[in-house]
Amino acid sequence: MKKPILLFIVNVDWFFLSHRLPIALEAIKQGYDVHVATSVTLPPSIFEFHNITLHPIPIKRGSSSFLDSFRAFFSIILLCCALKPQLIHCITLQIIVLAGIAARISRPRHIVHSFTGLGFSFTATDLKSYIRRSILLLLLTFSLPRNNATIIVQNQSDQQLLLAIAPYLSSSIVLIPGSGIDLDEYYYSPEDLSLAPDVLFASRLLTSKGLLEFYEASRLLPQYNFVIAGKLDIHNRECVPQKFLGDIRCSPNITYLGDFHDVKGLLRSCSIVALPSYREGLPRILIEAASIGRPIVTTDVPGCRDAIIPGVTGLLVPPRDPHMLAQAILKLLSDPDLRISMGAAARRMALKKFSIGDVLLKHMTIYRKIFD
Repeated sequence: MKKPILLFIVNVDWFFLSHRLPIALEAIKQGYDVHVATSVTLPPSIFEFHNITLHPIPIKRGSSSFLDSFRAFFSIILLCCALKPQLIHCITLQIIVLAGIAARISRPRHIVHSFTGLGFSFTATDLKSYIRRSILLLLLTFSLPRNNATIIVQNQSDQQLLLAIAPYLSSSIVLIPGSGIDLDEYYYSPEDLSLAPDVLFASRLLTSKGLLEFYEASRLLPQYNFVIAGKLDIHNRECVPQKFLGDIRCSPNITYLGDFHDVKGLLRSCSIVALPSYREGLPRILIEAASIGRPIVTTDVPGCRDAIIPGVTGLLVPPRDPHMLAQAILKLLSDPDLRISMGAAARRMALKKFSIGDVLLKHMTIYRKIFD
């Protein structure tokens, strides 16, 4: 019997590997022939090793060019018509719009849309972003079908927004908080209180992640150590300028580590994790921090607020406010007992909410229902 084809479509390969690979591997175990269509930046042998068929497509992240969008759209249609997947799983907003419209032509048996956050157009406040946001909402209403679809969201705010623009989706939306974490691999590791405390920002170096506010907070607390780990995502319109990166490197109380791979080691070596983002789906770094047992300072915005229990596992601050961010960080830095108790509570929350096993089970249940 021929295996059913499951096609993941995502804007870039490294995001798929960091956030969706366990789901793909579980699908292979369950008997699916797994394919991934994406822009390729890494060696294709990584996908071959996992028995995943890779299909390069010309996705340009952050591009507002109609020609770029059409090229990606046309490539997706050609691939879907040639491959004829029974199930398509679209990840990220750009892909949901393009592949959702393409699916009206290729007509797969079922399509799954995973919203991982609503991105730059939903956080920026300028006129251009408002116009772009209005266009995106119109395209979403066309790309989200009334049947043969499942919509996965990571937080209640995104769920409510989608229901506001497309009420007919009420029976199709599933809330799955994040991409899950291996809680045995990310085991509880209390802070070593014999070492000087420090504050970690671990994310791509984007303005929308709150990096500018984190930097300003570090200047307000010159007696404490701050650590920044992350890469310049030059294909993202929110990437911080090179000059700002120079300011970080010259700051006396900031250690800049660049891109990082040992996330677990990085988290175990810090005292607090701070992510003053403007809007998220559900930040993976906050799930990882909670799993290892670190208190969190983050912003009271969709996605971030869903990753903590305010006052129990971490502290919420207003977005774009470095002074309030600095006050919250100082509260934790000056109280080791509070850091330990919040970290322990964060681990308990992770055990209840963020297990990779639960995430895999929910995805496989969605996939199986299509073939019942």
